[in-house]
Amino acid sequence: MRATELRVEPEPDLRAHLRRLLSTGDGADVTFRVGGGETFAAHRCVLAARSPVFKAELCGRGGAAAGRCVDVDDMGAGEFGALLHFVYTDTLPEMASRDVPAMARRLIAAAGKYQVERLKLVCEDMLRRRVDTSMAMATTTDSAATTDDQLSQRPWLTQLFFKFASRMVGGMVVDAFTPEPPTAAEKSGDASPSPSPSPSCSTVAVSEASGHHVLRIEGYKRTKMMMATGEHLNSGEFHVGGYTWRLRYYPNGYDQEFSSSISFALVRTGRDDDDVVVRARVKISLLDVAGEPVTRYSHSDNKCTFYEGHDLWAIKSFIRRVDLEDSGHLDDGGGGGDSFAVRCDLTFNVPDIRVDVDDAAAVTVPAVPPPLLHRHLGDLLASEAAADVRFNVDGEAFAAHRCILAARSPVFRAEQFGSMRERAARAIVRVDDMDADAFAAFLHFVYTDELPEMDDDGEEAAAVMAQHLLVAADRYGMERLKKVCEDVLFRHVVVATAATSLALAEQHDCPELKDAILRFVTSPARLKAVMASDGYEHLITSFPSIATEILAVLAAQLST
Repeated sequence: MRATELRVEPEPDLRAHLRRLLSTGDGADVTFRVGGGETFAAHRCVLAARSPVFKAELCGRGGAAAGRCVDVDDMGAGEFGALLHFVYTDTLPEMASRDVPAMARRLIAAAGKYQVERLKLVCEDMLRRRVDTSMAMATTTDSAATTDDQLSQRPWLTQLFFKFASRMVGGMVVDAFTPEPPTAAEKSGDASPSPSPSPSCSTVAVSEASGHHVLRIEGYKRTKMMMATGEHLNSGEFHVGGYTWRLRYYPNGYDQEFSSSISFALVRTGRDDDDVVVRARVKISLLDVAGEPVTRYSHSDNKCTFYEGHDLWAIKSFIRRVDLEDSGHLDDGGGGGDSFAVRCDLTFNVPDIRVDVDDAAAVTVPAVPPPLLHRHLGDLLASEAAADVRFNVDGEAFAAHRCILAARSPVFRAEQFGSMRERAARAIVRVDDMDADAFAAFLHFVYTDELPEMDDDGEEAAAVMAQHLLVAADRYGMERLKKVCEDVLFRHVVVATAATSLALAEQHDCPELKDAILRFVTSPARLKAVMASDGYEHLITSFPSIATEILAVLAAQLST
């Protein structure tokens, strides 16, 4: 089966949880003393997952003993704190705009020391985007303090800031490498000739980035029933021009003013450290059953602006629901008319700085890769490196890391660092109410904020796994996993699992899921089959009031 794709996607909380872990220092097992003064508490396993240098220093043979204070003498407290923030969250901390260039230059050196490659690229990208004449000169000064090895590994950055001493005239970039007039000694011939300055040229080239994304809405009628006005469902991420984007679908309108319409919004995501303004042309079109845009229901805006703190553009009155339902453009491939698709076309200009040095080819600036935190923690789980707690589940052993479990779950936090800490530390933790496959999927979500890919066993198998994970999420206080499981159960509800999912929705306080499944089971074509399923007798025995609610929904349907 394909990787689980969410329709109702609560905001990922892995970064927030690890940020809190760093801030509180819960379960910290290593301390750094920076510059002989300020100390920072951290967690070996997180550092090892994110940096091969930290892994060798803290977890390798002869590494620093647990609890030992590690001295860091070659950087200041400010950049070391920012480095740790990035290691734990994949983002840079907030800082005043005037402080960004100097901090970015220092963090490039720190990232080089600890081999945090993405941090290097993020900082280099920030400098490239902020380059001007005065900063170019400041950067050359700071670059002198950076080791030759680090500069040799980044030739484009060296060339960019040593050679890009240009000035802006009327919005145009012109060459500013004018030779200095000869000194008196040079004129008289008493001084040895100075080497002539190297010719150079810099160019700002503006190119056009464009792309499109098709979002297909399946189960349109269900989305109407499940979502309130102002609530949205997210598309998958797509990439245009080096940025990550999502479409938001509001089945019952963006707000109360547009509650009779379907709304869409385009959101720029994934650039927490970016204050660059993007001015774009956006067009969102309804597609007919042949996949072609419907002119009448195509909306465009040639002046959409996306910037820090305002990375959303919305078309609130895309189409009235009654107009969509009467348009003939709803289709499910079988004539049921319960799906439709829209296409988002996005175009904007991308400035690119190219520096030619001694007639060499233009410098190619490395692209910043997407965040890697979830992948690094997933690798940590798989490798079992620095694991300090073990679980026995249905006879199978699982290794994990106390601090990550505690960061992600308040129940684990109480077990590992609270009043139950001594008991948790003494023995392998036995888990009796979950099978091994479900526990493996649960740990995968804890470390990556994603459900794992599952075998192609069909909707029933996906629903059964989601049922197990919903119980685990409720037990361990993981609200986002609970919402994700509700969504999977909603999308994969079938006759064989409907009664069990309805019982779980009632037991674990999932009112939206309960309402959606009630509407599913009270379909006249399905109710008889659901009543004959294995889980129905348990449902009615455990929750007698459900029978009354089923009758009430049936009566309401018959009256309309």
